[in-house]
Amino acid sequence: MGKNFSTDKRIVESIKKLYVSLDRLTLTELAKKANISTSRFRHLFKEETGIPLSAYQLWLKTRKAILYLIENQKLIEAAYEGGFSDQAHFSRIFRRSFGLNPSEFQKNKSFSIKIFKE
Repeated sequence: MGKNFSTDKRIVESIKKLYVSLDRLTLTELAKKANISTSRFRHLFKEETGIPLSAYQLWLKTRKAILYLIENQKLIEAAYEGGFSDQAHFSRIFRRSFGLNPSEFQKNKSFSIKIFKE
């Protein structure tokens, strides 16, 4: 039976920091704040969450960009606000994650709002 949530307080606190941080925190910064080595942090994060730190950080960027799309921002603005270097990178990540283009997603408002604003 797998875990449904992280129980290690260091990882829980790190996730909170990642979620509210305006700047992208590095593995080194997170490990230092948790008082553990970077290799231990990397291992513990994946053990507790089921995904690597980099995948979680990419999800946070994608989610932030999606929230801008829901608010009718242009695709390029949403990508930039989410922390992507360009629109093409965001579009590739989005398509790989959801199987549709961001513009197709943006057209279906009810689906967008239900999934990402809750």
